[in-house]
Amino acid sequence: SQAMLEGAPSFPTAMATLLDAMPLRESDVAWGSWGKFDDTQLRRDCAWHGIDYPMPSHVNLKASFRVGGRRRVPMGMAEALR
Repeated sequence: SQAMLEGAPSFPTAMATLLDAMPLRESDVAWGSWGKFDDTQLRRDCAWHGIDYPMPSHVNLKASFRVGGRRRVPMGMAEALR
């Protein structure tokens, strides 16, 4: 809703909150999402707001699942979770 948008933190503040919750001091930390969109969008938003991209290595879980399952055709997240 509009009220939620108006009360939401700025992108830099939200990123700082996210980073505070992540154990980035660990050398083997990564984050993952289903596909490349989230990583790409976060990189764009960081650039737009003039902040460095602070996230650790990204794992494309869709690609990893396809390789691990030896599938030629990608599948959606709902199907993968079954």
